[in-house]
Amino acid sequence: MRHYSDFNIPVKNATVALGKFDGMHIGHRAVIEELASFQKSVLISFVDSRRDIIYTETEKEHVLNGLGIENMVSISADMFENTGCETFVKKYLVDTLQTKTVIAGENHYRLGELESVCEKYGINVKVIPPVKNGTETITSEIIRTSLQNNVKEAIKLLGGSYVIAGPVIHGKGVGRKYGMPTANQYIAPNRLWPEYGVYASVVRLGEQTFKGITNIGLRPSGDSIPFPSCETLILDFNEQIYG
Repeated sequence: MRHYSDFNIPVKNATVALGKFDGMHIGHRAVIEELASFQKSVLISFVDSRRDIIYTETEKEHVLNGLGIENMVSISADMFENTGCETFVKKYLVDTLQTKTVIAGENHYRLGELESVCEKYGINVKVIPPVKNGTETITSEIIRTSLQNNVKEAIKLLGGSYVIAGPVIHGKGVGRKYGMPTANQYIAPNRLWPEYGVYASVVRLGEQTFKGITNIGLRPSGDSIPFPSCETLILDFNEQIYG
């Protein structure tokens, strides 16, 4: 899959899905699965910097890989809001991507307006019904609550492993003193933290995978740093991986 930060992409006659896709949960995956059934698929992901997020764009890309999507475009949600729906559709979906079909979830926050504008420009809109957990529609808000109170439930609704992606940064080296060096990851400041705890984890470095033990929350090493962190003891591993 190719990941872009603007609309300078070599795709015409595209099929497009657009939205915030925060968490890439199983409701989103119903839209993604439909999008993947088309050639020249483009997923437009809105980056919302105004609130805490479940997943960064890098993490969304990680989840999307292997799901059959050909192209991902990450743009600011403000770009869509400030441009206005009709101008956005005309400039990017019609003129740039020559879009034939737009796929959206039934609870897309601008669905009515999007359908009206797309009809004006001859774009077919395919609406995907919501996915429910019992009688409750699965939404990003439900995932947010579950992440901070019941991670097992959140993972079920996400439809796959919970992902944290980010570069390894220098910590205080306390774990190394005790023969348990940990990899500290940089976490985006506006990323929503899951329930604090110690988790079994799978560590991916390039094409290699290892087992790990990950602490999310305040550091357990007694160094009195007041903000949460994500640090992982990688089992059977002893390499420098900063950066």
